[in-house]
Amino acid sequence: MNARRPIALAAAAALLTLSGCRGCEKAQSIQEVALDVAATSSGPAPAVAVAGPATPAYAGPSSKAADGFQLSTGFLDANGKPLPQPKSAVSNAIYTTALDPAGHPIGALERVGSAEMVGFLVALDLRHALVASAPAPVREGADARALTFAPPGGGDHALVVVFKPQGGALHAVISPVSVAGNLPQLMGPGLNGLGMRAATALEHVQLSILPANRAPTAPLDLTLEDIDSQGHPKGAVMVPFAVLVDPPMGRAFVLETQGDSPLLHWHKPEPGEWLVLVAPQKGDRALAFHLSIPPAAEGK
Repeated sequence: MNARRPIALAAAAALLTLSGCRGCEKAQSIQEVALDVAATSSGPAPAVAVAGPATPAYAGPSSKAADGFQLSTGFLDANGKPLPQPKSAVSNAIYTTALDPAGHPIGALERVGSAEMVGFLVALDLRHALVASAPAPVREGADARALTFAPPGGGDHALVVVFKPQGGALHAVISPVSVAGNLPQLMGPGLNGLGMRAATALEHVQLSILPANRAPTAPLDLTLEDIDSQGHPKGAVMVPFAVLVDPPMGRAFVLETQGDSPLLHWHKPEPGEWLVLVAPQKGDRALAFHLSIPPAAEGK
């Protein structure tokens, strides 16, 4: 006989004697109560699941945009040999194929400026932002384009690729890229370390919003102006497009200029903080700005 059974029976009898089972609609027998006590005392109490804090949804680079367009990438060294990941301080070709929402490669792309595909390789801490372009496919009949970068340091990056299918609109898709190589001792400036002015070794550019006194969610235009080292204006800068990227670098969209106008029109501005990427007139260092769109006042 189980050694716990006499103890359970005694406990049940004492329980009935003390309480008299007052208020019970149907009294339990000593044997039934004993079985209940034995069942609850035969092992440790069952664990109770406690709901923890909800894990926020991933919002970083994912090789797929909200509109369904996607990227497929592969890496080659300067000698054309495949790499598991790009390396810092040397030239790397990122073979990039644009895919439609059904996952089919897009072979025919329209030119955007002088290239069929433009890519920005951006360190997630924004310590550097590079730009590269592909004027044509890697070979006749191929779908892939080669974007060549020489990142100065390793770590996590976002590859922001801009392309335009034949007869379609401009799209921007962001893919995660991990670069092999030593990390710098100091972190980059992050988005808050950027401003409305950006400079490379070859140019200084000012980003402006028009009109300056607009309502927070009203349409706006972005303009770029060439300035000297003291900040004096030298003239408008014409670019075919600018890319706006959210801080997690998982979402991007493109603003285009139209005709001979230098204005980049934003029809439905979204309040928040934005990284603005622009291809420079010369060189491989992208122009990067921090654009802040305030929320609309409550009650309006």
